[in-house]
Amino acid sequence: MAWQDRSASEKDGHTASEYQRIASVYKKYDIGWLDRDKLKLGRRAMDAERDAKLHSLITAHLIGRLEDAVIMDLGCGFGEQTQWLCEIGATPRNIYGVDLLPERIDRAQKRYPDRNFLCCDAHSIDLPRKCDIIFAMTVFSSILNKSVALSTSEKIQSMLNRSGFICWYDIRYPSPYNPDVRAMTKRRIRTLFRSCHVDIEPITVIAPLSRRLGSLTDSLYPFLSSIPVLRSHNIGVIKPMFHSI
Repeated sequence: MAWQDRSASEKDGHTASEYQRIASVYKKYDIGWLDRDKLKLGRRAMDAERDAKLHSLITAHLIGRLEDAVIMDLGCGFGEQTQWLCEIGATPRNIYGVDLLPERIDRAQKRYPDRNFLCCDAHSIDLPRKCDIIFAMTVFSSILNKSVALSTSEKIQSMLNRSGFICWYDIRYPSPYNPDVRAMTKRRIRTLFRSCHVDIEPITVIAPLSRRLGSLTDSLYPFLSSIPVLRSHNIGVIKPMFHSI
């Protein structure tokens, strides 16, 4: 299904309702199931592969030291990604997590009190500093309204400093079981970031297969990951045109 689009006169009026829709969808997710899923070996392999690639992207594209970088995690959930960032060398006070759901922000702030967490939509973000890195991980696939997706893209681009970049990770295939998400194909990504360099590649073995590998995960996951058609997500870096990539 294509993005929902609106005329120019309708765009502002539908922004709030789109964010409300997204928030209601995420409230319905069974967080307990998500927590149990993280215990599965296949899920751990998916996360490890993704995080290793993200680390290599940061190392390759960040100008300056990671400990000095200002980083925002858009759609931070319960803050797990901010913990990973600290583990690889980021400074907690330089990290900002943003999410729509107050219960997620409350839990994140309690778990990680040395970081900055904001409960708001993307259009309402007001940080005291420009960002070196913005994480957009499975964010845009949840935005069904094209005008909201475009304005969200413009907003986060405006929050980058001149050497900053976006770390992207999102689904590239449609989900037959979830009508509340849209596949973020390369074409759709480039539509949202027309004035940017987009350098992405497929990654992550499709979840229904990964989750069933069990004790064979260590031996089978690397092989399956080598088959492009089995990779369910895109990962990479997006930079505004005046940046080099």
